[in-house]
Amino acid sequence: MISIYRASSIIEADVIRSILREEGIDCFLWDKYIGLVYPPIALSQGIRIVVEEKNLKEAKKIIKDYFQSINKEE
Repeated sequence: MISIYRASSIIEADVIRSILREEGIDCFLWDKYIGLVYPPIALSQGIRIVVEEKNLKEAKKIIKDYFQSINKEE
C-alpha cells in the first residue's frame, strides 16, 4: 500500500475515499481513528489515504481532477 494523499480532516478524507471507490479503486484511511480521538493530530499530520501500487497513477489523477473541479466552482 502506498500513501497518495494526506487529508487535513476526516471529512476531506471520507470525500476522497468515496470518489476513489466510485471509480473502482480500493483505498484505506490510515490514521483515521487518531484524527477522531484527537483532531489536532489530524490537522498537524493529516489522515493518509493509501492505495495499492497498481492503482497509484489512476488514483492520483482522480484526486487531481477532483481538486481542479472544485477550484473551478469557486
